[in-house]
Amino acid sequence: MNEAFIPATGGEPDPAAPDEPTTTEESMSARISVNHADLVAHLASIKPFVATKTSILPFKCVQLTHDGHSTLTIKANDNHRTQWATLAMPAAVINDSSAALAFDVAVEHAVFARIVKDTKGTTLVLDCQVTGDKRELIVGNSAGGAVIPSLAPEDMPYPPAEVVDKNKTWLHVERAFLDRLAQVRQFASSDETRQVICGVNVKVAGKKAVMSATNSYCLAAVQNVPLQATSAGLDKGLAKTGKEGINIRASFIDALLHATRKGKGELDWSFIHWAADSPGAGQLVVHDDKNTFGTTLIDGQFPNWVQLMPSDDDFTDTLGLDGATVHQALEDVKAQAGGRGKNWTINPVVLKAQAEEAEMTVTFDNADSKYARTLEHEAEWVMASDEPTVPLEAGVNPSFLDTFITAFDIKDVTMDFIRKDQLAGSEREYAWGAVLRPILITNHEDPDMTGLLMPIKLKD
Repeated sequence: MNEAFIPATGGEPDPAAPDEPTTTEESMSARISVNHADLVAHLASIKPFVATKTSILPFKCVQLTHDGHSTLTIKANDNHRTQWATLAMPAAVINDSSAALAFDVAVEHAVFARIVKDTKGTTLVLDCQVTGDKRELIVGNSAGGAVIPSLAPEDMPYPPAEVVDKNKTWLHVERAFLDRLAQVRQFASSDETRQVICGVNVKVAGKKAVMSATNSYCLAAVQNVPLQATSAGLDKGLAKTGKEGINIRASFIDALLHATRKGKGELDWSFIHWAADSPGAGQLVVHDDKNTFGTTLIDGQFPNWVQLMPSDDDFTDTLGLDGATVHQALEDVKAQAGGRGKNWTINPVVLKAQAEEAEMTVTFDNADSKYARTLEHEAEWVMASDEPTVPLEAGVNPSFLDTFITAFDIKDVTMDFIRKDQLAGSEREYAWGAVLRPILITNHEDPDMTGLLMPIKLKD
């Protein structure tokens, strides 16, 4: 008899009191072994696809499933950024693959990654244990292990289901496509109130792509990006939706670049477009070897940057500068004026070009710091002006200008200026030195790249 049933007043146990149940729930286990360094690398690759700024636990987790043979699959779904990933890595079965319990756990990424990193050894053992409704993952080596609580697999948010094949358009791209995407992405906006420019717009015609991005202050575009092949033209697929180009989220591009940084070979891009009357812009799914990455696309019409391009006849001055020298000059000015945290859109650097007695100087000056960096005999200035003694002055954001030079590795940067403004067909001239129209930035070594930098009006 169980002592729990002794009457409160004392005395002998009540013979009529029932026995307390003593049954023990059976525990089941599925164990696999993985390479320590390989698992650390995969958890780092999938980290950008895991939500962090959320109180919803499933979006902070990664799901680990084993196929019972030799492959461990790691899934994550960042609902906040609407992007997801599925990675595959080798993993050996320790117990019989015919065991009743399948290896399937969902654990918080931050906790799991920290324990894996701190656990010593070349090989780690992952043990999925289920006792009743309780599910745990034990991460260990020969010296012991750490226990991590697991969610039930059915509680995990699986990636959105793909639509039927007839709504897919396949693009087979090489790594150079990703390299171009990485360059243009640096000019995307981070202002989430204007979602349509928080990414890169990609248009495809045949076997060539055009990429563009803008943050409203500067714009970068790259044309003639090669595609290996298209089984169905993206331009035809988009025609069904009434949309022009696809807008890929900058956050997804960052995560994709991080996850595939060591990869080689081709990528398969599957653009899944909705019908014209369906909400949303569709999905983009990228396949890299055994891994899959997906995101929803940004809905909305990307600005037509071609309309912003000035005519060649509008330019009055062309300034050629050594890229490395300009980069160092901008770094010097920024450092002297308070570093990168300064709001250069409000307090611009003054770019000043002046020619006197055949001597050419270019100065980057910041009025706040009273610091200037002068480049002597390092520039080439071609003027359409008949007043060569009047200096060229333009207010520029040094961070944006520097991004053009570093993103595209420009050795010799060419800047074209317009010193006059045209309004409603009539020409109005400001002080001859003022630049108020977009500055065109080009690179002779990369003719497919085009940049526009909005000048900032200087104080009188």
